[in-house]
Amino acid sequence: MDKLRDEIIETQKVRSDLIKWKLVLTAVLGATGLGFKGSPHDNISLLLCLIPLVCVYVDLTAQHLNLRIQAISSFIRDYESSGSEDWKWMVSYERYAKTISKQAFSFETMVFKYSTMFISTLIILSAIFFYFNEDILKAHLFMFSGLFGMIGSYFIERSYEQNLKTINNIP
Repeated sequence: MDKLRDEIIETQKVRSDLIKWKLVLTAVLGATGLGFKGSPHDNISLLLCLIPLVCVYVDLTAQHLNLRIQAISSFIRDYESSGSEDWKWMVSYERYAKTISKQAFSFETMVFKYSTMFISTLIILSAIFFYFNEDILKAHLFMFSGLFGMIGSYFIERSYEQNLKTINNIP
């Protein structure tokens, strides 16, 4: 049982690291894409189109890790042990955590989901800017990238919820 708790803790650490990586990757792509504006590398702004793709990838990875945590927690919750008090304590904690999980443990997931939506919205607004400046190719690339980020984020969340229901309904 201790190994399972250790696995949860390690997975949570990796999820926290993913938040940092998402911030770093989007900042690097954004700074590079915006930093060379007006230089001979004018098409470098297309790097901004990669930001929603990176965000969706990181979000997908984070939700996979979250499902791993939920699966282990579900196993611990449903574990019936007549063993040591430590095990009974762990089972009781996991049952308690399930009752408060939507309220108490949702902020990290919100960071992943809403940052991707926000960035994708900015990319779509950039597409509109390019459209009015008659750069139709960039407008289409930015629009596609932004829509991919929004739609990808939606489907990741939907798939996560379906998988979570499956995990919680396993007898």
